Amino acid sequence: MKRLAIGIFETQLLRTYILSDKGDMVRQLQNNWHVVFFTNSATRDSLVFALKAIKIDAKVVVAAEESSSKIRGFFRFLLRWSEPSLGTIHMLNIEKFQNRIGPWGFVFRYLLHRIIRNFDLLKKVNRWFYFKTVPKDTLINYSDLNDVSIAFITSLTDLDYDVPFAISCKHYRVATIATVRSWDNLVTKGVLCFEPDFFIAHTDFMNKCAVENHAIRRDRVHTFCCPAYQENFRPRKKALDYRELKVGFACMGPQLNPDEINLINWLTEYCLENRIDFQVIQHPKFQHYLPNLFENTKTLAYELSTLRELYDFLSNYRLIIGGGTTLLVDACFAKVPVIALGFEIEEQEFWNSALRWFDFAPHSEKFFRESGVQIAKSLQELRSAIELHFGPSPIEPVGDCVLKDFTGDFTINFNLRILKLVSDLKS
Repeated sequence: MKRLAIGIFETQLLRTYILSDKGDMVRQLQNNWHVVFFTNSATRDSLVFALKAIKIDAKVVVAAEESSSKIRGFFRFLLRWSEPSLGTIHMLNIEKFQNRIGPWGFVFRYLLHRIIRNFDLLKKVNRWFYFKTVPKDTLINYSDLNDVSIAFITSLTDLDYDVPFAISCKHYRVATIATVRSWDNLVTKGVLCFEPDFFIAHTDFMNKCAVENHAIRRDRVHTFCCPAYQENFRPRKKALDYRELKVGFACMGPQLNPDEINLINWLTEYCLENRIDFQVIQHPKFQHYLPNLFENTKTLAYELSTLRELYDFLSNYRLIIGGGTTLLVDACFAKVPVIALGFEIEEQEFWNSALRWFDFAPHSEKFFRESGVQIAKSLQELRSAIELHFGPSPIEPVGDCVLKDFTGDFTINFNLRILKLVSDLKS
């Protein structure tokens, strides 16, 4: 029986591909394949624990650390700043504001971006040279890939592990299927450093980005759906009782929204005055220090929860408020009304402001422009929207027809699509 490799190098992806469907995808693959997991030392223990928890017996290979290379770094640099969307300009200005680069470094990167952003041939050439600078055994030995026919790369923007793993697979003529971790990855992290045999886009928007921005061959891009947004993960349909005053605040984190702590403090006082049950939902990676709100803070760790648990948890709120965060899309998927924050209590420097997610981040700009989500432009508008929501004019959740443009078609079974693709490759 041939072997199929799956790369899981981030704990977030344990929840997506293993825990949430209780190993259904892996079990179905094991009917025809010996499944081997490749991971790193940081994720190994969590991966082994997750596999044992769902009673899956599979080999786990721990990859080595990638060695650094100045030549490889040069081509990575070129690819980083050649992605043509406004998201690249956003990231460049953040680097300048945070003093990671000086004035001349900013000018050089900006001119580089303007010159090469629309040259697809140059992107392909840079990607080819990058491929050639990565040794075939940089992370794994040939013996680890012996008899492996297909590899599934789960986070193609991860340059430390996933990309070198994918390149090793290509060196040894292993067919590669790849996708990215999240809906924003194709417009915030530069041009992909590796072109797989098959790239899985979650939505038509991601498909377009892969082809037009990343110069991935059109016939290699397949629009499936998002593995994190599946119909069977959604909460059971229930009527929302707006007499139950329960509000959640979806955090972006202090790095992405410096003004967020002021909004948290204001909402805490406002909800206390109006006897509203208020809770802060922290991002698992980017967290505020909130010792005074310990009882009212919730964080769902990636490796200790499932997506069904996340959406069930969100569905208990009657309103979720937040900025340009994925958690707002999660809340919409859980059929919870949301209000987006289009203002700041303390005005931030232009490029350090979370409001740039409304105009310089293509994924979230599209979401706020097309989804119909209510955007509060001031504290007064926010206060009024909350009062109306719990009074005469409740906010309706985003409809499924609109939501599918951002989550992908959640009525499509991701596991079945993967199984069919793998079966087609095998034959």
